[in-house]
Amino acid sequence: MPRVTRRPLAAADILDIWDYIAEDSLAAADRWVEQLDAKFRLRKSP
Repeated sequence: MPRVTRRPLAAADILDIWDYIAEDSLAAADRWVEQLDAKFRLRKSP
């Protein structure tokens, strides 16, 4: 399975996106990050 590394610039972008979403809803911002992390954890089938 490929390894996903969250680089510092990507982490900063994710935080910026979280901040933007959180202006309207903290819960939605948290859900977005959780969904993103879940996608990173997905294992591809052969």
